[in-house]
Amino acid sequence: MTQARSSTLLFVFLLVAGGGGAAAWFAMGMDDGAPGPVAITPRMPEPGPVVASSDPPDLEQPPERVDPQAAFATTVDSPLRLTLSLVQRAAFEKRDDIVAPGSGAAARLRGFVGGMDGAGVQATVTFVGGPNEGRILHCDAEGSYHAGNLYPGLSIAVIETPTGRKAMREVRLRNHTEQVLSVAFARPATVYGIVKDRSGVPLEGATVMMDGRRTFTDDLGEFYFPEMASGKALTIVEKPGYTRYREIVPIPAARVVTKNTLEFHLDLGASLEVTIQENIGSREPALLFLFPGSGQRVNTARGQRTYPWHLVSPVEIYPGATTLIEGLPEGRVYLALFHSGAIAEPRQQVVKLNAGKRTSKVLHLMPAPQIRGRVVREGLPVRDARVVLEAPNLIDASLKAVQRPPGFEEAMVFPHLPAGLQKVRTDVEGRFVFTSFPGISAAFYLAAVSPDEMWRGNLVVQAGETNAVVELKRVPEVLASLTVGLKGRYQGLPVRVWVEGRAREPFVLPGNQELVIEGLESGTWRVEASFEGKPVLEGKLVVLMGNEAGFVPLVLPPKALHGAR
Repeated sequence: MTQARSSTLLFVFLLVAGGGGAAAWFAMGMDDGAPGPVAITPRMPEPGPVVASSDPPDLEQPPERVDPQAAFATTVDSPLRLTLSLVQRAAFEKRDDIVAPGSGAAARLRGFVGGMDGAGVQATVTFVGGPNEGRILHCDAEGSYHAGNLYPGLSIAVIETPTGRKAMREVRLRNHTEQVLSVAFARPATVYGIVKDRSGVPLEGATVMMDGRRTFTDDLGEFYFPEMASGKALTIVEKPGYTRYREIVPIPAARVVTKNTLEFHLDLGASLEVTIQENIGSREPALLFLFPGSGQRVNTARGQRTYPWHLVSPVEIYPGATTLIEGLPEGRVYLALFHSGAIAEPRQQVVKLNAGKRTSKVLHLMPAPQIRGRVVREGLPVRDARVVLEAPNLIDASLKAVQRPPGFEEAMVFPHLPAGLQKVRTDVEGRFVFTSFPGISAAFYLAAVSPDEMWRGNLVVQAGETNAVVELKRVPEVLASLTVGLKGRYQGLPVRVWVEGRAREPFVLPGNQELVIEGLESGTWRVEASFEGKPVLEGKLVVLMGNEAGFVPLVLPPKALHGAR
């Protein structure tokens, strides 16, 4: 009898201990897999109504045991990817006859960055050339990154790891299409090369920039790079007196590239002396953009364009002054001049350059239609406020400004031109002035921000309007949130979120919870979502203001609901 009772007590003890261990294990698992407190907060659904029943409880039916981990269980093997980008830090005036700001940015890019051991690293992807210049994307802990609101066209990006390893790559982006740009720093190559002039004489002291790294040729014209990441490395070679040279060089993994297979030839360079005769417009320098006149210079052996136009454009020239531009290619070059408060006459000019010679060109400015205005806060002028005048579609505006057809932005590294995007600072009286370029856009978005960035304001300016007053309002200090409606879910869903190019911690959204993204600055956001590389939400604009939670409905594809069957 005593032995039986002892066995029973031992069984009960083990059962309780086992349950406690399971509970502890579950709590630990929840801590490891749950997102951070600011990043994503799943919201429990509201409790349903309680309905009274006259039927007696079934005492013989044991209560249903619910496995807490079942909510996280899923057969969906691909994540839902969401990207949120801040369009404006205040709600803009939405007009049905005007497209939203940033409407031309619908290209997507994703990729993976691996370190020396092959594992993913939290690298940065920084655009240093092209229409996305200045944008920074951040890899998550697994080395993945994603962006969904990039401008189309040829862009240059620098990929850098936390340990300082770099790669510089070109990527051609297209609207409504996802491109992949991945870099692996494991199994690097060793690169040897040589630089010569067109007659075959080695050039000493030439600068060679390959994949974001820089070196110089020795007295034999030779150069060397250890541990070069494999892939298509952007390479630029230059030397005073010669034309700059550009080429995409394929670098094999864990191989040695010899100087016999990597040889660059430089041509004599042309120089251009430019003078702006009239001293009119704002006190800021004018911007001169140069474009190839009769097609791109092409390397016949490799079929690539050979001149890095993005390195010379734009050139800053003060009205009434002269500047010298060297290292240009021989041939016809288009010149497009922009200056606040003035307009070039004619709009574009063509100049023919000759190798080894200097060509002089005088450019002219004339008074132009202007948009003048003031920035005020509670009726008082705001000094040194940053003011931006932006066309709704920057790519279209830039192409119209230089009279180029759609697709030109894919042929060369093409930045946003001042005809579509102008930036100035207010004077002591809070005043600003912009050039009104005719025929570029039916309307523009005008935004202003105080020097301390705590006050903001914006409005829509119609083409032809000449005066504008921007009233600044206090930026709400309370962070906003966004709920993404996901109907039809009954199991866990892997989710990856990027906010302003920065990855948040990946997680599995339980099947009985809503997706809530918190910690968002007040303003107008663009929300995009994709699943397995296909868009499920494109460019949805939502205004988030302080404590007011925004809502975006999203229809998931069947595989995101039911998983692989």
